[in-house]
Amino acid sequence: MDPSPQSTPPTGDDPAAAADPDLPRLTVTQVEQMKVEARVGDIYRSLFGAAPNTKSIMLELWRDQHIEYLTPGLRHMGPAFHVLDANRPWLCYWMVHPLALLDEALDDDLENDIIDFLARCQDKDGGYSGGPGQLPHLATTYAAVNTLVTIGSERALSSINRGNLYNFMLQMKDVSGAFRMHDGGEIDVRASYTAISVASLVNILDFKLAKGVGDYIARCQTYEGGIAGEPYAEAHGGYVSKDFCEV
Repeated sequence: MDPSPQSTPPTGDDPAAAADPDLPRLTVTQVEQMKVEARVGDIYRSLFGAAPNTKSIMLELWRDQHIEYLTPGLRHMGPAFHVLDANRPWLCYWMVHPLALLDEALDDDLENDIIDFLARCQDKDGGYSGGPGQLPHLATTYAAVNTLVTIGSERALSSINRGNLYNFMLQMKDVSGAFRMHDGGEIDVRASYTAISVASLVNILDFKLAKGVGDYIARCQTYEGGIAGEPYAEAHGGYVSKDFCEV
């Protein structure tokens, strides 16, 4: 059954809210979320109401619109994204990789700016941080290296200091066989996946890095099936995916 349209409760600035103090107050974010949900609901209703033979025609990848959406963010993002200041290599990866999948080439200036920015995120002792001057972290190392490999130019690939990267990964290696995300950070299968994946990608994977990883993953298996983020925790589909790739 299609959900019936509901009126949006007033925000704190709405005169109706001031007139009736019992009405719920919504934040601007909540109102915007409700608008998005309403738009998504309209899309689903149009899909469900269409004849079966029209659905395959409607499921079209809007390449030009996606490119138009992704490209500006590589130059500038609005103030709302300041909360992702420690994830800036991820923002690069989330935009560069889909553009590559869409077969959209970056212009030379933009490509070089991305390489230069990620070089500033590369720690002098190895690994990549979430932003210039921040702490090197295996997750942002994964994002930065994959961005550079996606770009694929000689300049991009040669910007990766493989020797320092290897030393950083050895420092993140734990006696359990797993890896920690950063100095003093959490030890789990995410860290192990990002380390093994990056090491394999840049051809620095050896026995020292791989030692004990498989045994650690085996200890993360749970009685009901699946793999947890760490031993004795609850199984999670995301960790299962990572661990199969890791093994």
